[in-house]
Amino acid sequence: SKWAMVGGAVGLVVGLFFGLPGVLLGPAVGAFAFELVKDPNLEQAAKSSVGALLGFVVGSVVKVVFAFFLLGVLVLAFVL
Repeated sequence: SKWAMVGGAVGLVVGLFFGLPGVLLGPAVGAFAFELVKDPNLEQAAKSSVGALLGFVVGSVVKVVFAFFLLGVLVLAFVL
């Protein structure tokens, strides 16, 4: 929902102050908190937080893979 996205973004910004664990867990905690405030349904809040965490982790992995791919293309361009 909209509140889970807002909570994930707020959690990420707040998590920046807590280092790597905060950056990894911040979006999930933020999504959980904002969903819980919107509707006190623990199951829905937990689903939103797991979705936020998985989305953040998968997105980060894809970005790292893409960065290494581009680095490989750059190295090949200089070598060949």
